[in-house]
Amino acid sequence: MTITKGITIEGLSKSYDSLSVIENLNLHVERGEFVSILGPSGCGKSTLFSVLTGIEQASVGEVLIDGQPLAQAGSPFAWMPQRDVLFPWRTVADNVGLGFQVAGKHKKKEARERAIDLLPTFGLEDFADSHPYQLSGGMRQRVALARTIAQDRDILLLDEPFGALDALTRTELQLWL
Repeated sequence: MTITKGITIEGLSKSYDSLSVIENLNLHVERGEFVSILGPSGCGKSTLFSVLTGIEQASVGEVLIDGQPLAQAGSPFAWMPQRDVLFPWRTVADNVGLGFQVAGKHKKKEARERAIDLLPTFGLEDFADSHPYQLSGGMRQRVALARTIAQDRDILLLDEPFGALDALTRTELQLWL
């Protein structure tokens, strides 16, 4: 038996009562591939990410990670939802540091230090001690992206990660990613 590396989605459907959001989705993404899922607002892209991360359960179908059912695959995903979902009482460095903590690799102090090292990549080095309410929408989105990257997971699920960014910053981060 050959184990297929990557993400395999077989016959996935998700419904809410009588509303079918995803219907019979089949998809395979090889390790190392970069895939964009496109569609109009409300077509189920975010719902798919919710199923992949275990927040929602599929109504029908199966998700395999490297040949293993999703429930047995551990936590291979780092997900950045459409909204930045920053913690208002945490500084920029502490919000990004949370990504390192969630990954289970660093305690709070070391996570903050690693976050500060990562901030220049996202143009946030001068805002380490700022709180989310002190930032523009684009800056908040960069903090959320940095926190997602900090988790160092095998699979990144980015739900409109550049939506609130200006064209120049968007291009710089797309090239970096």
